[in-house]
Amino acid sequence: MNVFTHNKRYITELNSPEFGRVVAIPVGAAMVGSINFHYQVGDRVRRGDTHGEMRFGGSTVIYLFEPGAIELDEDLVASSREPIESYLKVNTRIGVSTGGEGHP
Repeated sequence: MNVFTHNKRYITELNSPEFGRVVAIPVGAAMVGSINFHYQVGDRVRRGDTHGEMRFGGSTVIYLFEPGAIELDEDLVASSREPIESYLKVNTRIGVSTGGEGHP
């Protein structure tokens, strides 16, 4: 089963002062009963705030950044080449803002 197309998922668009427009797609994989969000459309979410939670089971979150907005950390890039699955805890850094054109 392809976990990116056959499970619970939602799309959240965030406007980040550091990264510009960011799209977060939480995917509730095997045995996830529900995805609960702590915010409503238009609410301000600060860095490090709990965005939501997945109840019971495996899950993943896909983040989409505008081209050139982020320089991913080398360890993450290296494991992606293999491919090796990366397990990250909340607030784990994945990269830095480039501050490029169109981005703060």
